[in-house]
Amino acid sequence: MNTLHEALGTLRYVPQFFVWRLTWNTAEGKFDKVPCYPDGSQYAMDAKEPRNWMSYDAAREALQRLRNAGGQYTLGFYLTESLGVWFLDIDKCVKDGQPSPLATALVQMLPGVLCEWSSSGNGLHLIGRGTLPVARRKKVKELDLELYTDGRGIAFGLHEPCYTNIRMIMKTLK
Repeated sequence: MNTLHEALGTLRYVPQFFVWRLTWNTAEGKFDKVPCYPDGSQYAMDAKEPRNWMSYDAAREALQRLRNAGGQYTLGFYLTESLGVWFLDIDKCVKDGQPSPLATALVQMLPGVLCEWSSSGNGLHLIGRGTLPVARRKKVKELDLELYTDGRGIAFGLHEPCYTNIRMIMKTLK
């Protein structure tokens, strides 16, 4: 898939989108993300609250408006258990632009998942559908893996090259 729009598939029709405000954290080497209201106000929005969620189209419009005003923002989605969607965060698995053997194996075992670089560029995010026998969050610290099925905000496509890189990752892993 070439674009986030295509990669999201039917998830685009689930009105659980919002916007993240981004601030680069030099010490951590990644973006700090704060959920924000569609007007970009300085106040942090509670992404857990359904009243703050928007349709995909409304969130994209707010995102474009905020970016046009000069800020750094990205598209957010709030993961809830009822969706049957999971999010696998693989930290520190990319070195010199190449995914680790574990990350490569996971992507190969899960064809059709949405795959993107993490905000640091040193990790991968995999998002797929299916019921998993886990609670809200499962962390395997030794492997830098975190698996979520509920209660997690997801930040998509922190910058356009992200999806160019996804295509490169997918070519590398085939």
